[in-house]
Amino acid sequence: MEEMNQSTNDSAVVGATAIDQENNYSDMNELPMVVWLRGDEPYVEDFCLDADAAMEELGIKRSRLTQISGKELRVGRIRIGRYTRPVYRTEDIETYKGWTRATATHQRSSSAIKEAASKLEEHSEQISDKLGSIVESHTDEINRSIAKLNQQTEQNYIEYLKQTKNLAEDLKLRFFEHTQKNYEELRHRIDALTLAVDGLKVNIQALESLSTGIDKVQGSMGDLTQGQTSLVEQVKAFNKTVEKNDASQLNLNRDIGRALSLVIQFLREQASKQDQIITGLTPAIKNSSAVSTKPTRQRRVRRHWNARV
Repeated sequence: MEEMNQSTNDSAVVGATAIDQENNYSDMNELPMVVWLRGDEPYVEDFCLDADAAMEELGIKRSRLTQISGKELRVGRIRIGRYTRPVYRTEDIETYKGWTRATATHQRSSSAIKEAASKLEEHSEQISDKLGSIVESHTDEINRSIAKLNQQTEQNYIEYLKQTKNLAEDLKLRFFEHTQKNYEELRHRIDALTLAVDGLKVNIQALESLSTGIDKVQGSMGDLTQGQTSLVEQVKAFNKTVEKNDASQLNLNRDIGRALSLVIQFLREQASKQDQIITGLTPAIKNSSAVSTKPTRQRRVRRHWNARV
């Protein structure tokens, strides 16, 4: 990554294209510190050392090589595969070593660091390979899990749609049955109410007939009361006559017997008429639920006169 960043910065700041270098520089020492190579330049073969070889020759770390590349040490940039790689010339390495010599301690330190860096890089590559294989294996497993989950979700959704459809049909059927049941109950109640109204009309008619009969009986009782009053007045007059005339007592007694016979006959006729009227009213009285069971005034009057007779 440091090499890529450094190459990006170098390409933006310094250096010339390979075409300009081939046309403008006849002396190899006049090349810029950063040389961009296409691979067909006549001097491309001179850049034969890669970064590892350069670090080995100089005895420095990669970070130090990246730091001096393009500034203190000429570096070539060439595309190898997908990335742009740094390459170096042997004479540039020797020139750099000529004017800057590393001490023995620094040389040993650089060698140790180089070995550690090499092992670290190798270990990093192994880890990267393992991580790549793990990612690939898990990617396949994740893809299978996602496909299985999608299939299961689709099946669940289809099953949910079926259940929803069945539930809607069941609710529709239950609603129809409930509505039909309520309609039947309402129709029965209306029929029962109609029958009750008809019975009430019959009872009202019976009460009207009973009221008419009672009016007739009351009229007959009025006539009977007037006859009784007249008879009482006659008896009083007859008694006065008896008191005044003792001689005609016997005839008077006979007259009284006859008068009483007439009264009894009259009362019996009136009682017979009342029985006929009450007999005609008996069906209406039985059909009416509102008629009281207490003796009527006409019955009480009839019982009174029967008792007196």
